[in-house]
Amino acid sequence: MLMMTACHSSKKVMEMDLTEETLLDTLVVSAPKPVIEEVPQPIYQASAERLIDLKHMDLEISFNWEKEQVFGNAILRLSPYFYPTNEIVLDAYNMDVKDLSLNGALPLNYTNQYGQLIIKLDRTYSRDEDILLHIQYVANPSLGQVVEAGRQSDLGLYFINSDQSNPEKPMQIWSQGETQYNSRWFPTVDQPNERYTHDIKITVADRFATLSNGYLVSSNKYDKLTRTDHWRMDDEHAPYLTMIAVGEFAVVNDQWNGKPLMYFVEKDYEAYAQKIFNHTPEMLTYFSDLTGVAYPWDKYAQMVVRDFVAGAMENTTAVTFGEFVQKTDVELIDNHNDDIVAHELFHHWFGDYVTCESWANLTLNEAFANYSEYLWTDFKYGQEEADYKRRQELYGYLYQAKNQGTHPLIDYHYSDKENMFDAHSYNKGGLVLHMLRAEIGDDAFFAGMQKYLKDNAGSAVEVDELRMAYEEVTGRDLQVFFNQWFLSSGHPELNIQYTIEADKVIIDVEQVQSLESSIAVFDIPLEFDIYDINGKVVRQAVRMTKRKQSYELSSMGRDIDWINFDPAHTLLAEFQENKTKEDYIKELNHAKRQYDQNEALEKLAEEEVDIQLYKDLMISDKHYWIKWQASRKVPYSSKDKDLFEKAIAQAKNSYYKGRLISKLKQHTADFGADYFSDIIESNKSWNIIAPSLINLSMLDMDRTMGYIDQWKAVDNTRLIFAIASIISKNNAFDRFDYICSKIGSLSPRALGNYTKIMNDMLMASSSVRFESMLQQIQSIIMENDQWSTTKKAIVANKLIELERRLDEEKKSIFRKIMQEE
Repeated sequence: MLMMTACHSSKKVMEMDLTEETLLDTLVVSAPKPVIEEVPQPIYQASAERLIDLKHMDLEISFNWEKEQVFGNAILRLSPYFYPTNEIVLDAYNMDVKDLSLNGALPLNYTNQYGQLIIKLDRTYSRDEDILLHIQYVANPSLGQVVEAGRQSDLGLYFINSDQSNPEKPMQIWSQGETQYNSRWFPTVDQPNERYTHDIKITVADRFATLSNGYLVSSNKYDKLTRTDHWRMDDEHAPYLTMIAVGEFAVVNDQWNGKPLMYFVEKDYEAYAQKIFNHTPEMLTYFSDLTGVAYPWDKYAQMVVRDFVAGAMENTTAVTFGEFVQKTDVELIDNHNDDIVAHELFHHWFGDYVTCESWANLTLNEAFANYSEYLWTDFKYGQEEADYKRRQELYGYLYQAKNQGTHPLIDYHYSDKENMFDAHSYNKGGLVLHMLRAEIGDDAFFAGMQKYLKDNAGSAVEVDELRMAYEEVTGRDLQVFFNQWFLSSGHPELNIQYTIEADKVIIDVEQVQSLESSIAVFDIPLEFDIYDINGKVVRQAVRMTKRKQSYELSSMGRDIDWINFDPAHTLLAEFQENKTKEDYIKELNHAKRQYDQNEALEKLAEEEVDIQLYKDLMISDKHYWIKWQASRKVPYSSKDKDLFEKAIAQAKNSYYKGRLISKLKQHTADFGADYFSDIIESNKSWNIIAPSLINLSMLDMDRTMGYIDQWKAVDNTRLIFAIASIISKNNAFDRFDYICSKIGSLSPRALGNYTKIMNDMLMASSSVRFESMLQQIQSIIMENDQWSTTKKAIVANKLIELERRLDEEKKSIFRKIMQEE
C-alpha cells in the first residue's frame, strides 16, 4: 500500500470508479472528470531575493528636534548582485528626497512611493561594476505615530521628550531597526540577508553624547554649541543592526583584552554603571572560550534609554537596553541584569556575526541567545540555578503552546514577521539546543557551534547550515532531529506507566500529543534513574521511535524502590506517571536536583503530608525555591518560632527571606519590634526591608515613621507599596501626599493595585479630609502632563470605581471637584 501524507495539501484525492465501454473492437477505460477543490495555501515566507549588493554607506545626519525630523546625506556604494540591471530599488519610508544623483553629479529619475525608492540608472550595470548613489533627504520617522497606547514599535527612530515638556525625562534620540525599520531614517536594502559597512557622522548639540556601531574616528566641534561625531563600522553586518543614539548620558569606560567597553547610563546612575552591566568582561571571556571564537568586534558598548520599545536590542557593538535595567546597587541585590546582558552579548556571535537569512529562521539568532542565559547561569551560579532557569523557560513555552497554539521553530508560513518573536523562537529554541547537546554530547555540541560560526562568519544562514555543521563534526545524520524539532510543530506528551517486579520494571510509554498541534511520533531518547531499596541508583537509557512502546529495565539485582524519569532534564516534553504519594516523597527527599524536588512538591500539593517534611525542607540546604514552596505549607504558630527564626537567619536569597518575614505579619508580638528593626538595619535588600517595615509598624509606629521619612525619596516598587499600606492602615491622612506623589513612579501594571490603597484611604476619610485629598489627586494629575495615557486612564477608572462606593455627601464633593477638572 502506498501512503502519502503531508502537512498541507492543495487538492483532495478522490477515488474514481472505472467503467468499460465497448466501441467496436476497442476497449476504452474512462472515468468521470474529477472535481478539484482548491484549498488555500498559507503564504510561503521566502528569504528576500538578492537583486543588488549593498557594500558601504557614508551617512551624514542631523536633527530637527521640534519636528522630529532627520536631515540626511547618504552615499551608497552598491552593485548588481548577479544579473545586470538598470534599476535600483531601495527601502525608504516617509522620506522626502531632495536630491538623488549618480556619483554626486548625474541626476537620476526615480519614483518614491509605498516605502520604496525605485531608481532608474543611466544604463545597464553588471555585477563587477560599482554604483555610487548620492541621496539627500529629510526623514519623518514619527509620521503617523500613535501615542495613545504608548509608543509605536515600527518607527525606526524615536525622539524622546523632544519638546522638553517633561523636566523629569531626558531628551534622547535612539534607533530600533529590528525587524525592518531602519529604512525609516536612512535609505537602504532593509533585509536580514544583506550585509554592509558604514561610516556615520552625527551632528548634535555639544551637550549630547552619541553612540553608533564600530569605533569613534573623530569628534569635531564647529562652534561652541555644535559637534560632529564620526563612527565607523569596518566589519559587515545586517542593516537592521545599524544604530544611532543621542542624549545626555554619563559614559563610563572600561576595557577587555584591549578592546573598549562603554557603559551609557543617565547621570544619576553613573556610580552604578559597571554594576548595572556587571560581569560583562567575564562574560566576554567565557563566551569567547565557549564558542572557540574570540569576540569578533572592535568594541562593546551598552546603553540604557528611556521608553524603549523592546527589552533590549543587540545592535552590533552598541546594545540598547530599556530603562528597567537601570538600578542602584541596592536594587541590584534583588534583581541583577545577568540574563539580559548575557543574551544581548551572545547575539554578537549568533545574530550579528552569523545572521538568520530570513525571519522564518529567526530562532537561529534567538535560540542561541536564549540558551546563553542558561549556559552563563550554570557557569556562574551552578546547576541548581540553571535548572530553575530551564524550568522557567519550559513553562513559558508550554503556556504559549497551550493558549496560543504551536508552530515550527523554522516557520516559513508566519502571518506576520513580528509574531516570530515569541516563546517558540526564544524558549523552545533554547530548550531544543539543550536537547541537541544531550543527544550528541558536550564536546560535539560546542565543536559544532564553533564550526558553524567559523564556516558562516560574516554571512546569512538558514537552518540547514546549522545541521550540516553538526553532521560534519559528529559524522551522524541529524535530519530526523532537525525535522522533528526545528521544522515540525509541538512536543511529546507522554503517559508513563511503571510495573515494578522486584529488581525489574516494565515501563509502558505512550505518546499522546494531539495531531492537530504536533507530529504523531517523536524519535526521542528516554532516561530513567532506577533507585533500589538501599538508595543506590542505576541510569538506564532507551529509545522511543513509535507512538507506544514497552521496555523492561533492571536495577542490577536489587529490589527497586522508586524511579525518576528524565533525571538529566534534557527532554522537552510533558509527561504523566502512575507514581504514588510515597514515590513523590522519596523523590523530594532523595532526588539530587531541585528540578525533581520541585516536581515532587507540585504533585504533593493536594496530598495529605506530614507537616514535618515541609519544616525540615525550610532549613535544608536545598535551593531557595524549594524551601519557599515548602514554607508555604507551614502555617506559623508560636511553637515554631525558633524554626522561622532559623530559616530567616539562614536564608541567603532576598526573595525567600522576605517571604518568610511576611508570614510573620499576624504574629509580630512573638518577635518584638527590635527583631524587625535589627533586620532592617542589617540588610540592604528592599525585598527584606519592605515586609520588615510592615511588621515593625504593628509594634512601633514612631520608629516606623522615622524609616519612612528616611526613605520617602526611594522609588522602589516594593518599598512604595509597603509604605503606602502602612499609611493607609493607620489612617495617617497627613501623609496622603506621599501616596499621591508615588503614582508617577509606578508602572501601569503596579498602578492598578496601588490605586486601591489610595481609594481605601479616601473611603476612610471624613468628608472634610476627603475633599482636600481628592484635590491633591486632581492636582497631581493636572501637573503631570508627561504621564502616559495608560497611567491616566488607570487612575481615572479607579476613581470612577470609587465613586460607586461613596455615600451621597462624598459623591456630591467628588462630582463637584471632577467637574472643576
